[in-house]
Amino acid sequence: MIIKPRHPRTAVLLTGPPASAADDREVVAKFLNYQNAERIVCGGATGNLVARELKREIKTSLQYEDPSVPPTATIQGIDLVTEGILTLNKSLTKLKSGGGEWRKEPRADGATLLCQALTRADRVIMLVGTAVNPAHEEFMSSLQLLTRTEVVARLQEVLSQMDKEV
Repeated sequence: MIIKPRHPRTAVLLTGPPASAADDREVVAKFLNYQNAERIVCGGATGNLVARELKREIKTSLQYEDPSVPPTATIQGIDLVTEGILTLNKSLTKLKSGGGEWRKEPRADGATLLCQALTRADRVIMLVGTAVNPAHEEFMSSLQLLTRTEVVARLQEVLSQMDKEV
């Protein structure tokens, strides 16, 4: 048997803008401050916020790998940029499925990529904004989706059960 020591892999996930726009710069600085971490942004408004603070362009992909998952985007210096609530809910469903069928899928949709990033990490840091989008409230309840706070809490539970430090 060969054992190869390695540094723990860290993923830092930023989802949702802060309650006050005055905190945008500080939140992005905190997000970027994590060294040697896979940086993940979930949410359209959050992606726009990060791009604005970094003075970089956000480019949305027009490819739909899975029609039930919104497309991803790219921001230079960020490892993964996805849509928010739909992708987070879909990722939670995939992770809870237990069978790991998503691991075998050759898809590159946001939910599968997010699952891969979270399970690849030994430690997951979640920075969760508290801004509320009233338009999302009715939309989410009609589709029976969890709110950002609820889905992040459940993701933390599932990842902890997978022996991830969250």
